[in-house]
This record gives sequence, structure tokens and C-alpha cells, in this order.
Amino acid sequence: MKRILTVVAAICCLSMMTHADPVTYTFSGTGSGDVDGVLFNDAAFEIAVSADTALIENPFPGVYFVNDIASTIAIQGFSLATFTGVDGNSVFVQQGTETLGFALGSPPAPTSYSDLLDIDNAAFSSYDLSTSYGPIFDATPFPVEPNANFVDQATTIGDVTFNTFENVTFIATVIPEPASAGLLALISGGIYFARRFFIA
Repeated sequence: MKRILTVVAAICCLSMMTHADPVTYTFSGTGSGDVDGVLFNDAAFEIAVSADTALIENPFPGVYFVNDIASTIAIQGFSLATFTGVDGNSVFVQQGTETLGFALGSPPAPTSYSDLLDIDNAAFSSYDLSTSYGPIFDATPFPVEPNANFVDQATTIGDVTFNTFENVTFIATVIPEPASAGLLALISGGIYFARRFFIA
């Protein structure tokens, strides 16, 4: 009986240690700017950042970030594009300032790190990027002119620049991996086996 329970406990610990799930962070709203000089004005857009919860880092108290696996952008009137900058992209949250954003690079690399789109909301004071979240809305996100940083960002359809952002909504969607479900099934089976054959 003790051996069975020990095995079941070990499986539980293993499932916790290996827990990692795909996550998609989306920023959707309207904005103005250009793609390789072709202007767009008050166009709908959506930035989608694919990442993995196992890669979330916590370099400072209340600060979390995760580097992307891939990031795409869809702008009304243009084809879907993938960001291709050599520094990659990331999503970060600063709980103390209640700010979450999409960035070029990541915080440990200050020479290449730059905020591209930040939104503020009190809901971010306890969020750590690891769970599904939102929708969270910000009518006036940062940065905008004259402090815009979203300039000539390399993508598969050309360099993208945003001068303004408006009415941005953030949503995080975590999708549990099948492996996690399998481990849970194995744990349940182990508990059933112990009860069936050792607890009478």
C-alpha cells in the first residue's frame, strides 16, 4: 500500500515539475502608421504572441516576462505578417506599475530592449503571465507620439511603424498540453488501483 501511494505521489510531483503549456497573448485595437511607407489610418490590428509558460522569467520582484516563440501582426488592408527582428519579441508585466506590454527583445538585454505597446490596468497588479486572462481594455495605450517606439519593426511584409494606438484589448489564452492531461489520467488510475486492490 505504501509503495503504491509513494508512486502516485511521485507522479504528482513529476506533473508539477514538468508543467508547461502553450500560451497566446493577443493585443487588438486600432492604430495609424505605415508598412514600408504605405499609410494606414485608424486601421484594425491584432498582434498575437505565441510563447510557453515554462519560459516565463521573474528577474525582479513583481516583474515577469516571456520571450516569444513567434509573433504575428494582422493590419486591416495588409497580409498577415510575422515579426522577423533578430532580437525577437517578448511580453512583460510590471505589477507595481500595473503595466503589461509587447516589447522588442527582453528585459535582460537593455541595449536591444524597447517597449512597443504598453497598456495599463489595475488588473495587472497580481498577474504573472502564466494563466488565461482578460479581456483587459485600455483606450489610450502607450507609447504614442512623440514617444513612439514602434518604428520600422521588421516583418515578412516590410517594416511596420505605428504612430498611434487606440482602444487596445489584451487577452491571454493558455492551452493545457495533452501530456498534462495524460499525467492526470495516470494519477487518477494509480489512485483507483490503490483503492481497488489495497483498500478493502
